[in-house]
Amino acid sequence: MKIVFLEVRSKTKVFERVSQEIKNINPDIKIYWIVQNKMFCPTSSDEVIYLIPPKGPLDRDLYGPFDDLDKKVIGCDRFNIHFNSKLWHYRFYRRQIEDALGLISPGIVFGELGNFFTHYACLLSKKNGIPFFDIESSRFPTGCVGVFLYDRWSPIRLRDPEDSDVHEFIKMFLEEKPIPDYMKRDQSWALKLRRISMSLSHKIKILFGFISGERYCTQTPIGHILERRLVAKSLKTWDESSITVEDIVATKKKILLYPLQMQPEFNLEVWGYPWNNQEKIVRHILEKIPDDWVLLLKSNPKPYFEMNRINICSLAKNSNVMLLDRRVSMRDIDPYVDIVATVTGTVQIERILNNRPVYIIGQTPFKKFSCIKNDIESLNSENFESGRVFSLSMEQINQAARYLLEHSRPGIMSEPVSDVSCLSENNIKNLSEVVMSIIGKYAK
Repeated sequence: MKIVFLEVRSKTKVFERVSQEIKNINPDIKIYWIVQNKMFCPTSSDEVIYLIPPKGPLDRDLYGPFDDLDKKVIGCDRFNIHFNSKLWHYRFYRRQIEDALGLISPGIVFGELGNFFTHYACLLSKKNGIPFFDIESSRFPTGCVGVFLYDRWSPIRLRDPEDSDVHEFIKMFLEEKPIPDYMKRDQSWALKLRRISMSLSHKIKILFGFISGERYCTQTPIGHILERRLVAKSLKTWDESSITVEDIVATKKKILLYPLQMQPEFNLEVWGYPWNNQEKIVRHILEKIPDDWVLLLKSNPKPYFEMNRINICSLAKNSNVMLLDRRVSMRDIDPYVDIVATVTGTVQIERILNNRPVYIIGQTPFKKFSCIKNDIESLNSENFESGRVFSLSMEQINQAARYLLEHSRPGIMSEPVSDVSCLSENNIKNLSEVVMSIIGKYAK
């Protein structure tokens, strides 16, 4: 049985540990890797590695023509969206991945969708009928992972919860108000020091990868520094124009909150496609929002390059827009919000389980629970008032909770540079069990 894992920077270390574990479980499994950045190449000597070497634009025909598969990858690629990359390398990498998959003829492919080359591998696998899975944090319940088929937010079923499990989960969620795993902080100094050490090593690898020619998933060091400075400048502009909860209440207007999602981030760039331009989303809402409403923008708790992709100065001058003080948490502002709008944000799950109106713009499994059914392009002023009074039945809330439990299993999938606990022996065991269950069910 042939299994392909894709190199995904520091997360490769997690996949490598998992690959070793599943070979111990089933020695007949043969592991292959497709690697784009050689600095993150796995070190297991008995695993076959296909390394895609970076090259210059020697063949001008590689610029196109692009088919629908190319256009999808380009339209979701963070470099094309954010950093105006040249287009020549897309077809070159596509050919390399097509050749590798053709030679290996795998029964299943594991990766994630954080960059263009893994997205290509996903779509090419789909085109050729090869199962492709992305293992990610399930958001809720915490401490669990979901397994997503191809390039949409379409998790596969992993367990069958009892009715009592569903009721207990809802009760726990409402009482404890858990936060997603990716927002949690290290609890001990030992973990903090280990994470800092791994983060430094990670940055060194990225730098050496760039020096050796990897330019298509790595921003130039100077470009990264300049981008960071722009983020700081944008945040300063935001802070100068932001308002407090008290200011918002004093307006006596109805509020639609749009929490900015971090970019670059594949859950918006890929899962949210074609609604992955937040500036356009904000403009669409402003075109239709009634006069007795305001659009309240909230920055991401970990603000990144999305701060440079919206025109903060222009928005701050609009009488129908307010910028929320960055010190205000979602929990603090929630009681004063009529509707929350999001593309693929975690907030949609929180609002549904709390039976609070949420407008879901992206194609997610929870779209049917959206308080507004119109797509963003066909949004109209009447949608706001009807969405404001929208309410779910207890049966629908149970349905959403059951879906979350059915499509999750214990485990932590993250980058070791941000959460070193994902490399623990117990977690690798949990992830390996998930992978083996997928292989047993889906591998050809």
